[in-house]
Amino acid sequence: AYVPAGAIQFEVDNAAGYSVGEFIIVQRTPNQFWIDDLAMGQWGWTPSGYNVEYERHIAAILGNTVTVDAPLVDVIQDKYGGGRIYKPTMISRIRQSGVENLRIESCYNGQTDEEHPWNAVRVRYAEDCWVRGITAQYFAYSCVNVSAYARRVTIEDCAFLDPKSLITGGRRYSFNLESTATRILFQRCYSQESRHDFVLGSKTRGPNTFVDCYADRSFADSGPHHRWSTGALFDNVYSSNTLAVENRQSSGSGHGWSGAQIVFWNCQATNQKCDAPKGAMNFAIGSRANKREGSWAPEEPFGWWEHQWQVVTPRSLYFQQLADRRGEAAVDAVALPAQREGRIWDALSAWKGEDRFQPCPLRDEPKDQPLVIGASVIFEVVPQPNAAIVEYQWYEVFDSDYIRIGDNGPLLILSNAQASDFGRTFFCRVVTDKGPYWSERAKIVNAAGPTNIALGQPARTSSVYGSSYTADKAVDGQAATFWNSAASDDYPWWVVDTQQPYSIAVVRFINRATATASLLARLSDLQVEVLDGPWPECEVIFTSALINPGNVMNIQNEGPNGQLTCPLPPLTTGRYVRVSKLTGPGQSYSDTQTNIAEIQVFAAASIPPAPEQLTAQPDDGKITLNWQNIDDADICGYVVYRSTTQGGGYRRIAEALTECVYRDESELDINKRYYYCVRAENTAGQLSNFSNEAAARPQFSPAAPRGIGAAGSDGVVYLVWQPATQPDFLHYTVYRSRFADSGFLPIVEGVTGCEYLDESVENGKTYYYTLTITNEEGTESAFCEPTAVIPSVWANFPENAALHKPTTASSYYADAVPGYAVDGLVLDYPYIWHSGRFDTDLQPWIQIDLEAAFAIERVLIYNRNHPGTYSRNRDFDLDIHDDRGGLVWSNYDETTGQGELINPGNRMNSPAVIDYIVPYNALGRFVKLTKRSGLVGDAATANISEIEVCPRLLVAPVTGLTVQGGKQSVLLRWDIHPDPAADFCIYRRSQTDSDYFRLAYSGGTTAFTDTTAMRGTWYYYSVTAVDDRGHESGYCPEQPAALILSADLDNDNKVDWTDFSVLSRQWLTDGFMIPSADIAPEGGDGIVNIDDLLVVIEQWLINNFMERTDS
Repeated sequence: AYVPAGAIQFEVDNAAGYSVGEFIIVQRTPNQFWIDDLAMGQWGWTPSGYNVEYERHIAAILGNTVTVDAPLVDVIQDKYGGGRIYKPTMISRIRQSGVENLRIESCYNGQTDEEHPWNAVRVRYAEDCWVRGITAQYFAYSCVNVSAYARRVTIEDCAFLDPKSLITGGRRYSFNLESTATRILFQRCYSQESRHDFVLGSKTRGPNTFVDCYADRSFADSGPHHRWSTGALFDNVYSSNTLAVENRQSSGSGHGWSGAQIVFWNCQATNQKCDAPKGAMNFAIGSRANKREGSWAPEEPFGWWEHQWQVVTPRSLYFQQLADRRGEAAVDAVALPAQREGRIWDALSAWKGEDRFQPCPLRDEPKDQPLVIGASVIFEVVPQPNAAIVEYQWYEVFDSDYIRIGDNGPLLILSNAQASDFGRTFFCRVVTDKGPYWSERAKIVNAAGPTNIALGQPARTSSVYGSSYTADKAVDGQAATFWNSAASDDYPWWVVDTQQPYSIAVVRFINRATATASLLARLSDLQVEVLDGPWPECEVIFTSALINPGNVMNIQNEGPNGQLTCPLPPLTTGRYVRVSKLTGPGQSYSDTQTNIAEIQVFAAASIPPAPEQLTAQPDDGKITLNWQNIDDADICGYVVYRSTTQGGGYRRIAEALTECVYRDESELDINKRYYYCVRAENTAGQLSNFSNEAAARPQFSPAAPRGIGAAGSDGVVYLVWQPATQPDFLHYTVYRSRFADSGFLPIVEGVTGCEYLDESVENGKTYYYTLTITNEEGTESAFCEPTAVIPSVWANFPENAALHKPTTASSYYADAVPGYAVDGLVLDYPYIWHSGRFDTDLQPWIQIDLEAAFAIERVLIYNRNHPGTYSRNRDFDLDIHDDRGGLVWSNYDETTGQGELINPGNRMNSPAVIDYIVPYNALGRFVKLTKRSGLVGDAATANISEIEVCPRLLVAPVTGLTVQGGKQSVLLRWDIHPDPAADFCIYRRSQTDSDYFRLAYSGGTTAFTDTTAMRGTWYYYSVTAVDDRGHESGYCPEQPAALILSADLDNDNKVDWTDFSVLSRQWLTDGFMIPSADIAPEGGDGIVNIDDLLVVIEQWLINNFMERTDS
C-alpha cells in the first residue's frame, strides 16, 4: 500500500467499527529500513522514536476506503513500515479562548541574563484558540510557544523584541511550533534579534503555516529545525539571515533531516538552503535568496527550486488555497486589506511591535477643505476595502487638546460655514478590530483656485531698470522674463489690476531662473497689499507682514526653492494687488532692487455645484439612482453615498462615476429604506455639497396574488381572491380578456379589498380575469393564474353536482348520517350530518364523490335550522381531489398553516349558509370538508344540513386553428371540439390592436372559407365555440393570413402578355386600377415598380415552360 503526501483518502484492511464524524489517529509507523535509507541511524534515530500520529476526523467511508478532513503530510507506504488507524483516548483541551492586546516585558539584569522569564505566551492542550496583539520584550526564548496537542490555533499581529539571553543553542526561538501541535497559523508576526525566528521543533506534523512574517537582525535560520518536521508552509516570510530545510546530521543531539514536505513560497532571505531527503520533497518557489548547499551535508540533492528571484502568482499560496476551499469571504475574515493587495514587510518593519499592528485602515485621509461662506464644509475619510472599522471618532484640535465632535461615521459635516471657521482643525480616530488609528489632521482653509487671475492683466510699477524689464513681464507667464526695478528706487512697488474684485487666497512669487548668487536676496523683504476702489484712490483692504525678511528663507533660483507664497485670510476681497520691497536705503542697490519673474494671484477656491434632481427607483431587489448632469467642463465625476438613516450617517459606496446613473447592486435588506446623496467632483479633487436626498426600499417585484375566483350572473361577474400578505401592499389591479393567455387589459385599479363586481360584460361570453399587486414603491407584480367565467341568466341557478351523490364521513352521531348533507333538503336534526359527539372526533370531515370531474365554481354549506348551533359551522378546510384522489386544490395547508380556513373563528357571525367561491379554476371529482377548529366538546362537532357543489358554466376554447390564404379566399380549419359545440363563431380584424369583427358562424363545422378578403391586406383570425345555451368560449390564439398575390392580373388562369400590359399601364400611370399590379413583396408595398415586374416575368416563364411540356 502507498499513501502519498497530501492524501485525504486511503484504504484500510477493515473499516468496520468506524463511522463518519468519528475522531481517529492515523499513525505512521516507520521501520528500520526507512531509518537506514535516510542514513539516520548514526544520529540516534530509531523506528519507535519516529512513530508520528495525525489527528483527523472521518469525513466519509466507502467500503474500506476512509476519507479524512485534512490531508496527511507525509508518505505512508509498506516499504517503510506502513501505518494504522485507531480510536484514541480523548485529550482534554481548552476551547474558544484567547490572549490578546498585551505588552509583556520581562525584567532582566544585563544583556545575557537568563534568570528571568523565557516565554511570554505558551499554548498547550488547546484547540480553536487564538493569540493576537502580543508584544513580548526582553524574554529569553519566545513570544509565543505552541506545543503539546494544541490544534487549530491562530497567532497574529505579535512581536518579539530585544531578547535577553546568551546567543547560543536553545535560546531565542521567537515563534516556535513544537511536536504534537498541528494546524497552526502564524501571520503578521515580527521578530527582532532572535536566532530561530519562525521555527518548527522535532517531529512537528502539519499542516502548519507562517504567512507574512518578518525577522529583523536575525542570528540564525528560520524553518524546520530538527528531526523530520513535516507539512509546513512558509508563505511570504522574510529573514535577514537564512531560510533552511536540510540534513543537520549531528547538530544538537542528532538533528538529522530537519523536515520534509516543506514549502517556501515567495520568501526572501540573504541565503536559503532547500534540500530533499530520499522519498520526500521540499520546495522553494519564488525565493529571493542566494541558493546555498547544506551546511552539514552539502552533498545532499537540492529540493524543488522554481522561479528564483521572481515573485510568483498568486502572491500568497495560503490565501489562494483558503479561497479555493472556503471562498473569498473566508480570506476576507482572516486577511487585512493590505495583504490582499501585496506584501506587508515594510509595514511590519515600520511597526516593530509598537501598539497593535495596524496598517492604515484608510484609503483616503481627510483633506483640507475650502471655506465657502454659507456652504457646508465636509471632511471625509474613505476606508480600505474590507477594513473592519468599529467606530469613527471625529475630534477638533484646540492647541494641545482636542474635543470629540460629529457623528460616528466617515463624514464630518459642518453646515453654514462662516469666516470664523477659518483655520479650524480636525482629525478622525478610526477604531478597528486591531485597535485605534489616528488620521492626518485637516483644516478649513482659504484654498486657492486653479486659475492665476493676474496672468496677462494690466500692471504698473514705481520704476523700471532699463527699458526691457517692465511691470507686465511679471504677469506674462514666462519664467525667463522678469520685472526689475530701477537701482535708484529704494522702495519699489508693483501693482496688478485683476479687472474686478476677487476674494483672494494666495499671492505667489517666482524668482528669475538665471539669478546669480548676488541677486538671490532681491526676493526678500516683500509686502503684499490688497486694494479696492477706483485707482489710485484705493482703500487698502489687507496688508501682509514682511515676507522673507533679510532673505532668511535663502531663496534660490528655480523650482519650489525659488518661490515665495503669501496666504491671505478669508474674505480678503479687492481688485488690485500691490507688492512692495521694503529693504530700504543704506543697502547696496542689489539688495533694494527687485528681480521677480512672475507674480501669481489666485482667487479663493469655490466648490463645485451640487447635483440636482436625484431620484431612487427600486427594481428586483436593487435600487437605481438618476440625477441631472452638471454642464461644467471642470466636473470630472460623481460620488454616491448611502445611509439607512434619513438626513445623515452617509457612507461612500461609489466614486469616479462619469454617467448620471448608478445601480446599487449590493446586498440590500428589503425591510430597510435606504437614503442616497450624490456629490460632484472637479478636476482639482474638490467635492460639492450633497445633492438632495432620495430614498427607496429595495423591492423585488411583488409576489403575484393568489386564489382569484369568479362567479357569473345576469350581466355581471363577481370576483374574489385571497388577501395579500406582504407588508408594503398598496392596491390590486384587475385585468380582463377574451383570450385565455393574452390580451389582458386593466378594467380597474386601486382596489384595496379582495372582491370586485364587473358590470360591463355580456351574457353568454367567456371572460378571463387576472389581477396584480402594486406595492408602496409603485412596483407591479406579475399576473396571477387567470380564471374563466360566463355571465348568464342561468348562473344564479347552477346545477348542484353534489345532489344525491355518495358521501363518506369521519363519524356521525346517532341517525344524522352524511347522506342527509346531499339530499337537497335544508332541515333540522336529525335530517342533517352531525359528526360524533363527546370528543370522539375533534377534526370531523365529510367527503362527496361527484362521480365525474367538474370545474367547481362555488360550494354552499347550509347550517341546520337551529340558531343555537350556527356557530358550529366554522373553520372549514376545503379540499378538491381528482378522480385518483390526488389533491387539486385546498384553501388551507394543515402542515404549514398556510392559507385561510372558511369562516375562521366564526368571523361570518354564524351564517345560515356559507357561499364559498372556489378561488381557483379547480377541476375535481371529490369534495372534502374538514372542520379544524381546535375546540373540544360539542363545539368541535360539525352540523351541516346541506352541501351544494356548483360547477362552472364554461365552454372550452377552440384549439388547432390554422389559416391558409388562396388566390380568392382564406381557408380556416380547427380541431374537433372536446365538448359538443352547437356552433363556432369566426372573428377577424386587420390590425392587431383593433377590435374583432364577427365575420360569420360556421354552421357547426370545423372549417370555414372567407371569400370577403381583399388582396394586399393581412387579416388576423380567431374562432370561438358556442354551446347549445348560447354560451361562447374565449378567443383561441389568433392566426394571420393574406390572399396569395399572383401575377395573373387579368384572372384568365395564365400569366402572359396581357398581365404584363396591366402592370405596365399601372407602372406608367402610377395608378392602382383593379386588379392591382402591386404584388411584391408579398402583401404589397403600396407602389408598382421593378419588384412587381420581376414577379410577372418569373411566373410568365414558368407558365411558358408548362405549356411547352403539355404540347
